[in-house]
Amino acid sequence: MNSINLDDAYDFTPKKKDVYDVNKVLIVEPSFINKITKKNLQKKLNELFKQVDIVLNDETDDEGGSYVLGEIDKLESLIMTMYSKYLDNEYLSLIMLKLNALKNEISVKEIEKVETVNYGKKGRSR
Repeated sequence: MNSINLDDAYDFTPKKKDVYDVNKVLIVEPSFINKITKKNLQKKLNELFKQVDIVLNDETDDEGGSYVLGEIDKLESLIMTMYSKYLDNEYLSLIMLKLNALKNEISVKEIEKVETVNYGKKGRSR
């Protein structure tokens, strides 16, 4: 009989408690852990992508860029602390590259906003 290492188990609390009475679920099968982790991470990424899309396409929002940059940083730290032990290195590096690309895109947009504001203030005034 094989022993199960619970240190590598993925645990979560189910949200629909009205259907069943379960407080905590431990998943020990590595392939299932990988699928669940990717699914949970993809949900978080999709929400972030929606926010990034709004920030990149909205010209009037001044605070959105800094908020989304903070959300990207939070997601990066969450990935490194919580999800990194369950994901393979190739997938992990791909996600981190995507997040860095999003950060760069938003940073460029924020710089363009600042330059536009500063450019409008230049010149002589009488």
